[in-house]
Amino acid sequence: MEATQRPARKHRRRPGLYSAEEVALHSTPDDAWIVYEDKVYDATSYIRDHPGNHFALLSVLGRDCTQEMADYGHSTYAYRILNGLYIGDLRKDPDEQPGDACSYGRFGSLVALLLPPLLRPLFPALAFSNLHA
Repeated sequence: MEATQRPARKHRRRPGLYSAEEVALHSTPDDAWIVYEDKVYDATSYIRDHPGNHFALLSVLGRDCTQEMADYGHSTYAYRILNGLYIGDLRKDPDEQPGDACSYGRFGSLVALLLPPLLRPLFPALAFSNLHA
């Protein structure tokens, strides 16, 4: 690449307003949205780079991960990365009860914590890490 050329930048769309149902449609590794504190993020490009391993991130695709983010503690750097993935806000349903928004609560947090270490020996090729970078 010549010194005057710059890498192509991904076109950023204008932030939108999304319902929980719309977010839930984006729950695969190839189309991965998450919600954190009522903001919607497209995490598709970040799944393989997640330092905890990608299983932790896969467990919250298409839903609110606010509680999981709080449970595991994340660095300031992690929140800067998250801000770069922002695509819009979560549209609030007036009939929604607190705690509804596609959250699995404490049980989901427990599964997300225990599942990756249990699966890592079975699928070593899937254990991604940023330690080599």
